[in-house]
Amino acid sequence: MKKVIITILGIFCLTSVNNAQELFPMGIGPSLSYSLGVNANDVPKGRKNALAFSNIPDFGLNYYLPFTENSNLGLSLDLSYATYSYQMKNYFTNSPYNFYFHTFEINPNFYFSGFTFGFNMNIPLSAEIDNGEDISELVNTTYGVKIGGIIPIFWNETGRINFIIEGNYNFTGTYSDYPAKDPMSKYAPPNPANTQNSSLNPRNASVSIGFSYLFNLTKPKQIEFEE
Repeated sequence: MKKVIITILGIFCLTSVNNAQELFPMGIGPSLSYSLGVNANDVPKGRKNALAFSNIPDFGLNYYLPFTENSNLGLSLDLSYATYSYQMKNYFTNSPYNFYFHTFEINPNFYFSGFTFGFNMNIPLSAEIDNGEDISELVNTTYGVKIGGIIPIFWNETGRINFIIEGNYNFTGTYSDYPAKDPMSKYAPPNPANTQNSSLNPRNASVSIGFSYLFNLTKPKQIEFEE
């Protein structure tokens, strides 16, 4: 893990520190990423949380609008088909169940020299457990916060390729009627039953990595630094 963090920081430094800094213009283009998720909330007794990879990649459209002409400060808007996932296990049998939540995600965020911070709304499209059970009717629209980085790794007059790494935390519960309609109840009933309440509604947290390509809608500029 330390090597991965050092590598990411190294890429960021190499692409951000220069005698001539590229000022990225307004742009729009596709993005593709892949995520790893977990339920970040506590669970009733009789269950335990675990990590799960998404069963399909996320894909969408990214738009960038610069605020000024002399710094890489702006607004980024992502519209995407996003999948969030987590694994939950029966504490006594250790049987795993992967949950997948497919959503239409709206994610406006602020961008400053590669760093991003914003909020996301996830409108449910479908949801399932990996054993084939469809739980689409049980899922809420959720809201969360995202923080990460969009690091340009190649650019020219036409556009730029970005490396993306983001962390997400949903601060609203996944299910609309929890615990009355808890899909995990049949696979790992709370033990004892009175340990389950609405405060234990699962909340997804995830990290994703990917790439985007933004076509320049205006001509790029450079700001020169004195030696």
